[in-house]
Amino acid sequence: MKQLFLLFSALCCMMAANAQTKELAVLLYGTDGTEESYLLTEDISISFEDEAVWLMVNDEKVCKLNLDDENIVDVDFRTAFIMDGIKDPNKTDDYYSTFFSSEGAYKLPEEGVTAYAATAEGEQLKMKAIGNVIAQGEPVVLKATTDSFVLMPTAYGTDPTEPNALAGTDEEQTLGTGDYALSVGENGIGFYPWDGNTIPDNNAYLPLGSLSSVSSLAFLFEGDDPTGINTPYVYTPEDGAIYNLSGMRVGKVFKGIVIKNGNKTLQK
Repeated sequence: MKQLFLLFSALCCMMAANAQTKELAVLLYGTDGTEESYLLTEDISISFEDEAVWLMVNDEKVCKLNLDDENIVDVDFRTAFIMDGIKDPNKTDDYYSTFFSSEGAYKLPEEGVTAYAATAEGEQLKMKAIGNVIAQGEPVVLKATTDSFVLMPTAYGTDPTEPNALAGTDEEQTLGTGDYALSVGENGIGFYPWDGNTIPDNNAYLPLGSLSSVSSLAFLFEGDDPTGINTPYVYTPEDGAIYNLSGMRVGKVFKGIVIKNGNKTLQK
């Protein structure tokens, strides 16, 4: 039974999507301070039967959870996020995304994903790792070794990291002059001006305001050489191919700033 449970858990964590997606998760709180969380899908659910809590797959009991009814003090259903990253064009195994939620704290996968707060200095973003829990209301940049991973809710949050120049939004938001968003551009992956363009819900951005003349901000991690982080990335698209600022190919019906034959242009 345990092996079957681990198999289905692995399948959940390998789910991928074309964009950030939301799934329902359940948090079980024990009288001894323990917490367990499970990602729920159409096939996987939680059932309270026979004075116990069961993990169900296709309405069949797979395994009994560690917390039984008499030890459960609360059950909370929250949102889990399946995150997709933007690939770093200069590295083969790095993917980036941003995240923000004012509704609760989220824990990172056990390995392969690091969350960062950031401070802006000139044309660089100094990145500070924050640990394995993203605090409620904390905007972060996520660096991963895989293109898709899951952020699970947790009740054991911490205080947001300070200082942090990032801001976040729970809803889709149109950014204004001086606001920057994560993208791939002329200088590789970093934060680029995003005036008038929208970012999806539960994302972070960089409100620079008076520094809006900066063309882009690249990531500077602890231990990096400040003189060697802005290796230019040059697009070499097929003749006539059109890409958005995230490096994804789009068609002629796409409206907004695009890159065509290596040059930025506004497509109306």
